[in-house]
Amino acid sequence: LLPLNDPYTRLLRPADYEVMKASNEGNLSGVGLQLGHRQDSNAIVVIAPLEGSPAAEAGIVSGTEVLAVNGEAVETLGLETTAARLRGAVGTQVVLTLLPPQEEEQQEVTLERRNIDLRPVRTRRLRSDTHTLGYIRITQFSEGVPEQVRAAIDELSDKSVEGLVLDLRNNSGGLVSAGLAVADAFLDQQPIVETRNRSGIADPIQAGPEVLYSGPMVTLVNGGTASASEILAGALQDDERSLLLGSNTFGKGLIQTLTNLSDGSGLAVTVAGYVTPSGRDIQGEGITPDRVLDGPEPLNPGGEGDRWLTDAELVLQSMIDQEASQA
Repeated sequence: LLPLNDPYTRLLRPADYEVMKASNEGNLSGVGLQLGHRQDSNAIVVIAPLEGSPAAEAGIVSGTEVLAVNGEAVETLGLETTAARLRGAVGTQVVLTLLPPQEEEQQEVTLERRNIDLRPVRTRRLRSDTHTLGYIRITQFSEGVPEQVRAAIDELSDKSVEGLVLDLRNNSGGLVSAGLAVADAFLDQQPIVETRNRSGIADPIQAGPEVLYSGPMVTLVNGGTASASEILAGALQDDERSLLLGSNTFGKGLIQTLTNLSDGSGLAVTVAGYVTPSGRDIQGEGITPDRVLDGPEPLNPGGEGDRWLTDAELVLQSMIDQEASQA
């Protein structure tokens, strides 16, 4: 057998496969950690904690390396078994041995498992003395997200917002189809992404003619922005539809299909890679924002004291004022 040299093609046991499908439908229980392999190594790292989860409340950040679960080394467990060990009955506890980014000392964190309300789309108005802006945060791309984004845009449009902040921080992806549908809401017949299969055959994907929101916008990204959310961010940047603000994204540029097997397990197989409209390969590289925001990065995206959101509001207000002065 030839090695695939691909950290994302894997066999999912029946229980793990059911969990993945449930997550794509917007349901999840456990501690709320999205895990992946660090590029060019077998180290297992946190892509992002789910908002409102035990992991997020414990302050676990993107890039944290997971070393052990309940004393079992992840080198032995592997990615899928490590993720499975984090799940369990609501109210039970799990002990994680972690190595935060840029630190040398390991930490032990005890988390209590619970049902997690993903609420993948959250929206509100942002008001200042001079402007009223809209805010949409997407935490993952599950099945209902495109319709929820459509409803959020309609609601904000009814309230006459002057601009939009789209927040993709800690959105580790999900269904590529959902990410494409959201991109379609902001782009007018512009290219979204180009997929390239193992044979090198390219398949460009373009937005349709119906645009749900065409006003000024900026988009927040960080190291937890991965996969389908990088497709969206890359398209918005390359098509000059939105400035990207924040920090470099995760760099997962591979697309998997899920295949049901007869015993209830599933096979996740990488079938293609994707590049942005300008031809940038995101795998292992990520996307560099137009404006890198100062650290340390806020740990509660969209919450109280989120300095990056304040920065995004100021940039967007400046864009609106500039457009008004040129009118």
